[in-house]
Amino acid sequence: MDEFATARLAIGSGFLLVAAIADLRTRRVRDTVWIALGSFGILLLAVQLILQQTDLAAWAILGSAAILFYAIFFGAPLFGEGGFRMRPARLLLFLLALGLLVYPAAAVSSTGSKWPSGVLELYAMPVMVVVYQAFYRFRVLHGGADTKALIETAAMRERGDPPHRLSSTTFRHAYWTIAQLVAHHTINGCDLRAGDLLGTGTQSGPTPGEAGSLLELSAGGSRPIRVGRDESRTFLEDGDRVIFRGWCEKPGMARIGFGDAQGRVLPGIDPANQAV
Repeated sequence: MDEFATARLAIGSGFLLVAAIADLRTRRVRDTVWIALGSFGILLLAVQLILQQTDLAAWAILGSAAILFYAIFFGAPLFGEGGFRMRPARLLLFLLALGLLVYPAAAVSSTGSKWPSGVLELYAMPVMVVVYQAFYRFRVLHGGADTKALIETAAMRERGDPPHRLSSTTFRHAYWTIAQLVAHHTINGCDLRAGDLLGTGTQSGPTPGEAGSLLELSAGGSRPIRVGRDESRTFLEDGDRVIFRGWCEKPGMARIGFGDAQGRVLPGIDPANQAV
């Protein structure tokens, strides 16, 4: 292993350790961690290509990988909840990345020369980004169910106000897909039958508005959340009603709803006031 590979391994391990600690503490890893990790990797590889005076084909692949990597974190996506959206600047960037990606193969094919040393190995970078994003887009790695949490206080109920939305997220952010949950449940011979329920745990997304619990939304009760017109909450109070709604939805397909799951917090019973 050369010094560049050793440096990439050490830096990558350090960033992954930071990400693991953040994941354990807050169940979130900021995008800045991944951006910094990818940027260091691209920078180190660029320095290595300069020192080794590598062929132009290697630079083309590195450029393609860099464009595709940063496109994940910056700019509006081409595909949203409403389907495809025309974004000319982003399309041009992707066309540039595609051109850089095919340039080495086109150069070798047109000249009949051999592949420059180490160039084929670099293809793993842009291909990995494209494959992962394709899996993410078509929800192969993540689930396809969306969820929404709402709250209705006693005061809102008296005024006839609609429930206030606390959180809205999607199952694509789940640690495990439904297929993986089934595999984990049954791999040791445990039976699974129609109608059984699988617990996914708290369903949280990467942004504050996608937090899956009131504890996360209020930062452990230290940050009050505005509810309705003039109320706030850090924890649930007597009379509060919580509503969960879930559904599966995909552009061009019928929406499948799972109905509501709701519960209301009732006042506690004072034993001193109970009849003997």
